[in-house]
Amino acid sequence: DLEDIENKKLNLLGKEYSIVTADHQGTYNIKLTLMGGAIEDTMEEYTTKTYTIKDKEYKVKVIAIATESSTIKAKFQVNDEVTDPLQKGETYTLEDGSEIGVRDLLENEGTEEGGADVVTFFLGAQKVILTDTSTNVTNGGGTIQVGSNTLDNVYLDIISNSDAGTAA
Repeated sequence: DLEDIENKKLNLLGKEYSIVTADHQGTYNIKLTLMGGAIEDTMEEYTTKTYTIKDKEYKVKVIAIATESSTIKAKFQVNDEVTDPLQKGETYTLEDGSEIGVRDLLENEGTEEGGADVVTFFLGAQKVILTDTSTNVTNGGGTIQVGSNTLDNVYLDIISNSDAGTAA
């Protein structure tokens, strides 16, 4: 993984995005998952907050933060709708078409001080995935996916100046 660039901010076409995951998937193969949104917040498990986006209220409750198959996931209730469990970098589309997406999770189990589990998320989320399987050349061969749509007529190059050739 390329953890040293995770949580860095990028500006794409006037919108700010955070690098949520940065994966080194093989030799000269990099995948960056970016996320941005109308609201970014951090909440503890079992808490509830109300947000307003474009005159619409969203009551968000963090129902659970737990490890499922070795992966920390969060489950939300947004108004009357319950999401699937979401891991870091995943989004869920609500009935009104808006999305909620997980930026980061911290599971504090046991007797730690301040031991509440926390999730950082985007409401009104927009996810962008940048993938380049040939980061050693500038050929515009990478792909850009916005939400569930892969963009055509857009060129992407992620350039790496060295690559050990191992996926973490």
